[in-house]
Amino acid sequence: MSKMVLDHPSSSVRFAKGAFCCNMGLVYPLLNLASNCRDRRPGREAIEMISGRAWREAGWVCQMCADTVLFLREIEEGGVEIDYIPEWARARLTGIDSNLEERAAHLRCIRGVGE
Repeated sequence: MSKMVLDHPSSSVRFAKGAFCCNMGLVYPLLNLASNCRDRRPGREAIEMISGRAWREAGWVCQMCADTVLFLREIEEGGVEIDYIPEWARARLTGIDSNLEERAAHLRCIRGVGE
């Protein structure tokens, strides 16, 4: 459904570069799919949709969200040869140190389960 909304002819007006929207209609659900889906294909499609345009919804900045989830995906997919990400390869974000002056962030995560 998100893809239909983003591919709509008037979407370039609604989701223009830097545009702001108060509701949380697309970014959070796509972010949730991209970060939690173990199947690579839907997760990658969600990342592409988030990063395809530079808009904001409430506190969610699309490009920042896409970069964060892409970081986690790259960690999870490292060393995994199948299309399904197993539990031992899952990565969880543990911290973000941001530097607003440099417009940069340092992300930390942990990978795996158990010991």
